[in-house]
Amino acid sequence: MLNAAALRALGWQSATQATGQRIVGTSYRIVGVAPDIRWESLRAPARAILYELARDSNLLTVRLAGRSDRPAVAAAQAAIATTAARYVPTAPTVVRRAASYAAEAYAADERVARMLGWATAMVLALAAFGVYAMAAASVQRRGREIVLRKLHGAGRAAIATLVAREFVLLTGAAALLGLPLAVLGVERYLAPFVAHAPWGRWAPLAALALALLVVALAAARHTLAAMRTSPVQALRD
Repeated sequence: MLNAAALRALGWQSATQATGQRIVGTSYRIVGVAPDIRWESLRAPARAILYELARDSNLLTVRLAGRSDRPAVAAAQAAIATTAARYVPTAPTVVRRAASYAAEAYAADERVARMLGWATAMVLALAAFGVYAMAAASVQRRGREIVLRKLHGAGRAAIATLVAREFVLLTGAAALLGLPLAVLGVERYLAPFVAHAPWGRWAPLAALALALLVVALAAARHTLAAMRTSPVQALRD
């Protein structure tokens, strides 16, 4: 049995063409084509692989039916190790979950992602506190202007736009400065991978949307306060 990469390497275009054919120069007859299984990480392209039955293989694959929670898997691993030690006492038995190989291949990436996630959370928290304080200062500084606009007929939407404009401009300037660097960093990080998630390119825009949401929530209280400001009370203060 071949995988799809081996099928293409041998010149066949489909599994139908290859099934039943012999590989030139060998006695192997192709009985089927399997999809490309990535034995390495996504940084390495799928290699051409030929699968054959072997009686002397030292690899045994076990699939659990029914429960697959942690206690059931641990009990199955202990039972397999005990049975293997009984029949092959001279050879050490290694029992691992198939997912552990993928976890091992992406351990460094997970550490980087976890570090970036915590750093992003801290930056968003600091930004929220900063915007909250700036919104309070802005509403207080422009209190009389807001009152005069209300006296001249400005509605709540106009007042909200007046208060929010400053933060939208600041966020837009930060996006113009930071998004190109973010896109460049994402592209450089993803360059070694041979496959990419279809939504991975949208990460910078998603980050911008999240930043705008944080800014809107942080400034919402003071924006609502400015919209509800009583002209008489503001002029009295």
